[in-house]
Amino acid sequence: EAMTKTILSSARSMAFVPCSDHEKARAFYQETLGLAYVGFDGFAEVFELRDGVLLRVSAVPNFEPVAHTICGWEVEDLNAAVDDLAKAGIRFEQFGIPGQEANGICRFPNGDGVAWFKDTDGNVLSIAQIART
Repeated sequence: EAMTKTILSSARSMAFVPCSDHEKARAFYQETLGLAYVGFDGFAEVFELRDGVLLRVSAVPNFEPVAHTICGWEVEDLNAAVDDLAKAGIRFEQFGIPGQEANGICRFPNGDGVAWFKDTDGNVLSIAQIART
């Protein structure tokens, strides 16, 4: 069965992250994570990610973070990325997953690896190294 393609199949995606205080979030995403800051458009702090993908971080009334990953990045070398972010002050989460390493990395039988951390609002973010076969 052939899949239907729409205009979205070739459109550039955007990511959205809610926050309680956009200025505090801006400092975290720009200074701690080192993302390229585009500006504040009146609604969201806007960052440019790789290949022109935009990340919009906007204040939401009565914000409460959810308990699952809402945004993540694929990295080439998970160990190096964890070390780099730890030097920037990121603390990686421990979820009690069997085999999760002391540095927060969880490795899966298929070769994938992931580590989770939180932003200033408690949003769960992740970095992952995906095994390509």
